[in-house]
Amino acid sequence: MESNRPFQKRKQSDIFLQVEGDNWFARNREALSSSVNTVSADFIINRIGKFKPTISSILEVGCANAIKLELLTTFFEAKAFGVDPSIAAIGDARNRFNGKGIPNKFWVGESSAIPLKDESIDLAFLGFFSTSSHRKIFT
Repeated sequence: MESNRPFQKRKQSDIFLQVEGDNWFARNREALSSSVNTVSADFIINRIGKFKPTISSILEVGCANAIKLELLTTFFEAKAFGVDPSIAAIGDARNRFNGKGIPNKFWVGESSAIPLKDESIDLAFLGFFSTSSHRKIFT
C-alpha cells in the first residue's frame, strides 16, 4: 500500500538524535551503571594518572550517564564535559554531577558539533561512539 504523504528526506544524524540516541540509552541503561562499565576509566587512570597535575578538563564523547567521566574527574580533580545524543542520558549525567562540586557542562548532540574552543580540553576520550559516513566523503 502506497502512502500519499510526500517523501521527506532526513539526515541520518537527525534521526539518530531524535530517536535512536534515547532508545540506545534505554536499552543499555542498566549495563551502563554496572562496575564493568568503569573498566575503561580505570585503564585511563592507570595509564596517564602520572599526568594528573596537567589535566584540569576532561571531555567524554558518548558520555551516556557519565559514570566514567565522574570517576575520571574525581581522580584528576578536573572539570567535566560530556556530549551524547540521548536527552535521557544527558539528564542522568547532569543529575550524577548535581551537588558534587565538580564543574561540569553536558550537551545533547553529536561529536561533530561540540561547542568548545580548540585546545580547551586536556583529556578527551570516547565513552561510546557510533558513526555513519556519507559515501561522497570517500569518493
